Amino acid sequence: MVVVGSHSKKELPSLTGLRFAAALIVFLIHAQILQYVPDGSPRIVYAFAVGLGSPGVTSGYAAVSFFFMLSGFVLTWSARPSTRLSSFWRRRYLRAYPSHLVVLAFAILLAFLAGRTVGWWSIADAALLQSWIPDPAVFYGVNPVTWTLSCEVFFYLIFPVAHRLLARFNARSLWPALLALWSMMLLMPVIAQLLPGQTFGDFKVLSATQFWFVAVLPISASLQFLAGILVARIVAEGRWPRFPRVVVFTSFVLCCAASTFIPFLFSIYAITFVPLVLILGSFAVADVRGERTLFGRPALVWLGNLTFAFYLVHELVLDYGRKLAPFDFPPHAAGSLMWIFAAFALSLALAYLLHHGVELPAMRRWGGRRPNAASQQSAGSDARPDFSVRKPE
Repeated sequence: MVVVGSHSKKELPSLTGLRFAAALIVFLIHAQILQYVPDGSPRIVYAFAVGLGSPGVTSGYAAVSFFFMLSGFVLTWSARPSTRLSSFWRRRYLRAYPSHLVVLAFAILLAFLAGRTVGWWSIADAALLQSWIPDPAVFYGVNPVTWTLSCEVFFYLIFPVAHRLLARFNARSLWPALLALWSMMLLMPVIAQLLPGQTFGDFKVLSATQFWFVAVLPISASLQFLAGILVARIVAEGRWPRFPRVVVFTSFVLCCAASTFIPFLFSIYAITFVPLVLILGSFAVADVRGERTLFGRPALVWLGNLTFAFYLVHELVLDYGRKLAPFDFPPHAAGSLMWIFAAFALSLALAYLLHHGVELPAMRRWGGRRPNAASQQSAGSDARPDFSVRKPE
């Protein structure tokens, strides 16, 4: 076990790098869903997330689950008692809304150019309330990926209360609390089976309401957010045992593969909960101990800082790149790989522009006084929410 010193200012770059790895999995899954991979292609060349087929979809949900856990971890890791609630919420909503609204405006324009209908649900999209409405046309809306941002806004709202309540747990009760959260996640699909509704998409025995209740509803997603809070506390309390990282990642891959053999609602989040908790805590502890990791490399940390913007734009690039292409898409199996790389490069370029042109300027303009370099070091990630991960004071 590792004890975290209360005055250490060591950064945790691996979690920032892991954020981009999760976003890359989501990108590849969406490339598959949007038919960038023609039938009969050797899918293994695109990455294990796509190559596993049905388990690949599970790895996509797992990536979203990791985002939710990481959000709880980061907010707890950087929390300071002196932060006022108004300042906290202002910075967090500035983190979400400016970039979201800019991308939403472009999404509406692209929908118009592609001849798609933009209905009243764009209002729910703009307000980031779409995840509360059990209708795929609404919660997937104009820019489908922003349903997760709708959940994040809810997390920001409940964090001050959740953090204070969970801070009352003594160190010995933290692991049992994580187990209780996992039990609740296993219960959600059982409850969902009682909900009515018509079948949804390609799922012949699953209603849209059932899927929404397990996968999209912010209250359900908050279980993973709360897990991130508990993992941060376990690491800070020095109660995280050493797990070999190879074993941790192997357990994740095996759980994704096993998802083929269980009911779909259980495969969305519940089956990968334990491996994701282990990944989050193990890499945080590795950084505390000063160990070098693949995800802590500067290039991946730089990409991790762009992840929020990349996530916002990538599905629009994939979707409208295909819809607006002046030829049958993809042209052939070999060319599909080229178009995936092209979509990735364009998404990354747009993410860079969005991050430096909207996200950071909005934080500098309205996020409060920026500290100098010395004070920023002790302030942790509070000065730049969710871009990097630092240890608590």
